[in-house]
Order: sequence, then structure tokens, then C-alpha cells
Amino acid sequence: MNKKIIGLVGLVLIGFASCRFIKPKSNSESMPFSPTALPQDPSLSVYFNQSIASSYSEPYRQVTRPGDDLEQQIVESINSARSSVDVAVEEFRLPRIAQALVHRHRSGIKVCLIVENTYNRPLNLSAPELAALSSRERDRYAELVHLPSVSGDALAIVRSAGIPVIDDTADGSKGSGLMHHKFIVIDGKGVAQLWYAER
Repeated sequence: MNKKIIGLVGLVLIGFASCRFIKPKSNSESMPFSPTALPQDPSLSVYFNQSIASSYSEPYRQVTRPGDDLEQQIVESINSARSSVDVAVEEFRLPRIAQALVHRHRSGIKVCLIVENTYNRPLNLSAPELAALSSRERDRYAELVHLPSVSGDALAIVRSAGIPVIDDTADGSKGSGLMHHKFIVIDGKGVAQLWYAER
């Protein structure tokens, strides 16, 4: 990671702070709205999942989305690891990130994944398990299962490769219900952190 700290910023709303806007010279003169991304600092790179200054092709649904491809930024960070990758996230569901972790693991890099206990289960739920989910969880489950180009359950991918997966009950507790981490530590020093601002 070249000793860079990569901050991955996700906003549910459009991140106006991520853009510089060209304003009309006068009220009577109409000028096209022309945003450009702000320059990155050498020690801190910031990305937005909602931005009108950039767009990317989302690989699962094959649609173009406004914003930066945060998943690709995370994959590139993982691919840069030379000794270890430690991931702590509430929910782990993206196969491309799982595949990047497996690739590093098979290259001899130490990989560890920590998730929140509620999400520490595979996508192939039984009918009773599915019925026990809340309405929101059922909707999310249906979306994850039916993504057309998903190459498998992310947790199953890392587990089948022998990557250790633990959750917030590993200390013998029932879990706090507050495990909302979203960060990756690369080689014990570089951090890819995700922050969310929601309304």
C-alpha cells in the first residue's frame, strides 16, 4: 500500500463534498453542470460510493453506478498485501473480495476475517431459518441469492480455502450486537477504513 492510508468513504446521499462544481458566470447565462473529482492527498485517498464526478460498472448486476468502485479499491488493497490481511466487518458478502482474500491466503499471506455473529452464516438457509429472519433480512437475503453473476457465497469461499473466520462471540460471550466494524489492516500498518454517513 506504499504506506498510504486509504479511506473509503461511503455516502448514502450524493457526496457534494467530493466534487468541485463549475458555476454559471451569471444567472442569465446557462452553463453545463461539470463536476470534477477533488485531487487526492498523497497520504490519504478518499473514495465515495455516491458521486456525480465518477461512475463505474457494477459487476454483479451489470449496471453503471455513480461513484467510485469501492469494492475494486478494497481488492487492490488486499492484492498489495505482503505479509498479512486482517478484515473486520459486520457483514461479509462480496465474492470478489472473498476471492482476493483466498488468492492472498494461497500465496502464503496470513489472512483473518472477523464478522458480526448475526451474519456469520452461509447464504444457503433452510426454510425455518429463512422464516426466522426479519422482513429486512429476508429482502437482503433474496437480493444476495439472486445476483446473476455472483460466483458463490463469500463466507463459504473463504472458509473452503481454510481462512479463519471468527465472530464477536469468540470470547465466549453472546456478542454485543454492536459489532459494526468496517476496516482492513494490510501488513499490520495500512488501513482501508469505510465510513458511512446515512440519513
